[in-house]
Amino acid sequence: ALRAVLIPTPSRGDFEMLTAAGTPQPRDVLAELARNRGTAVRERLTTMSGIEAGRITVETWIPVEPDIEGDPGVDVQLRAE
Repeated sequence: ALRAVLIPTPSRGDFEMLTAAGTPQPRDVLAELARNRGTAVRERLTTMSGIEAGRITVETWIPVEPDIEGDPGVDVQLRAE
């Protein structure tokens, strides 16, 4: 059986947009953005693809400097149980 692990990651562009706007605590906002992206993908997988919610895990993004080269989004890993 497979389990989907969702790894939401904000990008350097997300970070720069928030800092340019003068957002206080931009890393906290990025953590919420990552959580919302992961939740959206999980919701889509369960409702549109019929995957059991218990087979999908959304990892928590730890507020650190976002990846310079990375694109915003959610990486999906499939792991065997």
